[in-house]
Amino acid sequence: MGSQESRKADRTYCKGGVAAIAQETGETMTRVVTKALQEWFERLPGRRGKASVEELRAIARRAAAYVKGPYLDRAELLYDENGLPK
Repeated sequence: MGSQESRKADRTYCKGGVAAIAQETGETMTRVVTKALQEWFERLPGRRGKASVEELRAIARRAAAYVKGPYLDRAELLYDENGLPK
């Protein structure tokens, strides 16, 4: 590793870096780095997990703004009272 890369690594692990976070949180430096990498990985495009309930409700509220009339139950148009196709 070159001297410039070595200095950057020293800054990462010293003041204001991994060591400071580990000391503040009581976690090991390994755990701090692992957790940071996991959180970073989760934020990468295409790596999102399932939407939270709050996110789904926000989507529903935005979509509801575009609804112009009352809710139309299409099942009534397609099926009879016994649930069979018309």
